[in-house]
Amino acid sequence: MDLVTGASGLLGNNLVRLLSSQGRQVRALLRSPEKAVYVQNIPGVEYVIGDVLQTDSLHAACEGVERVYHCAALVSMWPPAERRVHAVNVQGTRNMLAAARAQDVGRFVFCSSVDAIGLPEHGEASDESTPWNWDRLGVDNPYARSKYLAQQAVLEAAAQGMEAVVVNPAYMFGAYDLKPSSGKMILALASGTVRGYPSGGNNFVDVQDVAQAMTVAAERGRKGELYILGHENLSYRAIFTLIAEELGVAPPRLPIPYSAAMVGGYAGTLWGKLTRREPSVHTTIARMGYVPHYYTSRKAVTELGMPQTPVRVAVRRAIDWFRKQKML
Repeated sequence: MDLVTGASGLLGNNLVRLLSSQGRQVRALLRSPEKAVYVQNIPGVEYVIGDVLQTDSLHAACEGVERVYHCAALVSMWPPAERRVHAVNVQGTRNMLAAARAQDVGRFVFCSSVDAIGLPEHGEASDESTPWNWDRLGVDNPYARSKYLAQQAVLEAAAQGMEAVVVNPAYMFGAYDLKPSSGKMILALASGTVRGYPSGGNNFVDVQDVAQAMTVAAERGRKGELYILGHENLSYRAIFTLIAEELGVAPPRLPIPYSAAMVGGYAGTLWGKLTRREPSVHTTIARMGYVPHYYTSRKAVTELGMPQTPVRVAVRRAIDWFRKQKML
């Protein structure tokens, strides 16, 4: 039996479907009965209601489980959300570790993030040995900090003997992006509201490749090791153009000056503080658009045999799914 937390998210849902196709019995941890629609009718999948901040529910969820895939997380770069982000991502991970240990789970695969790995000063691609150094960026990013701290908790558990391994996915595209998450980029470009692009970039990957690498990490990933799960390093101009081509729309053609982006970021931050709602753009997001956020997945490809599906294929799959859901 495998337990997947965060089963309603983009990665969790794809992972549940992959494990099912492999003949595994899967238990999906969901925070409410309403989310059961995300995993219904998948062979071999059952769901339980629980929350990473409710320890009793986690012990029950881990009972009889051989492997835990901990994907649940709160993704927010909004500084006022730091307390809740820390609670879910850091304390929630510690709670999962404790429950897995108490129930003698054989293997714990933690889904961290490339944001828990450092970035070189001159835009080179990071690997697993790059120390976390996000403070130097001058970016107040509670999500990145929380994933780093949660990752450290998992590595400490591994050092104490727990069979735990960490995977660090990059920016994922694919089907079953129900919320949506990364698919917001696709939907925004489809709507025609994206007029320009920042000068930074990111590492992009097919979510199915990430799920596949995670199942292999559960079997033969080295205890206490990190594995970056990514593929193509692309500028935002390049990824916006690729997505626009697949959508059949004109790509954004105007570079956005940093100063202009920050004006928008400060305006969004002010609006968020006045309304007490997280804005779609604020100063942290604006600054992140100018960071060369690049990584190499050489280790995962070599040790886990991670596939490297072209990002264009993943984007196309995501677009097809959004259209079937009438979200495009």
